[in-house]
Amino acid sequence: MRLRHSLLLLALLAVFVCSPPALIFSQETASDTSCSSVEECMQKANGFDQQDKFAEAAQALENALKMEPNNIKDLVRAGNIYMMLKQPERGLKYMEKASLLSPNDATILWHLGYLYHKVGRNKDAVDTLFKSLEKSPDNKLVYYDLGLIYRDMKEDDKAVASYEKAIELDPQFADAYYDLGSFYASRGNPEKAKENLEKAKTLFQEAGDTQGLQFVEEEMKRLAQ
Repeated sequence: MRLRHSLLLLALLAVFVCSPPALIFSQETASDTSCSSVEECMQKANGFDQQDKFAEAAQALENALKMEPNNIKDLVRAGNIYMMLKQPERGLKYMEKASLLSPNDATILWHLGYLYHKVGRNKDAVDTLFKSLEKSPDNKLVYYDLGLIYRDMKEDDKAVASYEKAIELDPQFADAYYDLGSFYASRGNPEKAKENLEKAKTLFQEAGDTQGLQFVEEEMKRLAQ
């Protein structure tokens, strides 16, 4: 569920960054990315984020990093916004720098591992995600990403084990149930697919997550064909 993964990543990133409050834009300044201080740049980036204007947010972050090139939080945020813009190679540059500046940060290693995956460096992705787990062994999202990556690598046993570990850590992790169900459907195991998709559907319904529910219902329709 790659789209939902990106949205979840940005939601968690907002907590990680703890940036200044967003600026409220007038119509005349709706796309103005210029700024004269790091704080102003970050306020503008937050405002653009809230409007889903990720290109403008990225430019505001670029401006901030010209003033403070080693600001780890801004580097991480720039890396993830460029991933949202489908420019993972550019995002990777910022995330690798953030990791060099803070090599023991489990969250940065998690983001870095996923970006390696997005540029097709799956071995580096797996190695980096396991480094993240060494620092934070109970991160369900790292196991979830390992499931995605092992699935792409056709290492099915490892993919299943990773999804199941994510679910073990959080039995209410609807996205992991969905992805596990989708995996089983793609591998010709309709019974296991249905079992996990129905669990995901229940959890999405309980959470009032209409987007997740739509994903599950579409997958169940495909399974029934």
